[in-house]
Amino acid sequence: TAVKAIAGVNPPDEGVIEWEGSPVSINRPHDAQNLGIATVYQDLALCDNLDVVANLFLGRELRRFGVLDEVRMDQRARQLLDTLSIRIPSVRIPVASLSGGQRQTVAIARSLIGEPKVVILDEPTAALGVEQTAEVLD
Repeated sequence: TAVKAIAGVNPPDEGVIEWEGSPVSINRPHDAQNLGIATVYQDLALCDNLDVVANLFLGRELRRFGVLDEVRMDQRARQLLDTLSIRIPSVRIPVASLSGGQRQTVAIARSLIGEPKVVILDEPTAALGVEQTAEVLD
């Protein structure tokens, strides 16, 4: 409940959320994102039919002259995954073909696209096995 309130999924019924010393109103996820708060949920929130790049940039696609900048998104995706030491065969394979641990690491990487100030992980390993949990924690 607290995570959903901070993330703007469910506005709080009472109380005050303070961010950087000032009270803020977080009524929707976009409000949290604008403050620099990113959340990764245990249910992954990925689109299985899309590739890794499309999932990373879903809703935040990079454009050049009004057209998707696939090259820049691909480069940024590879750079981010390399930085996080995420090992996947290709950034262009559908997320459905990845293991649970790989999917969760893609979800975590997605949260970092907007360079947030804080990332909240809501039980990121709850639905994973021992090996997949180790992969996410690495």
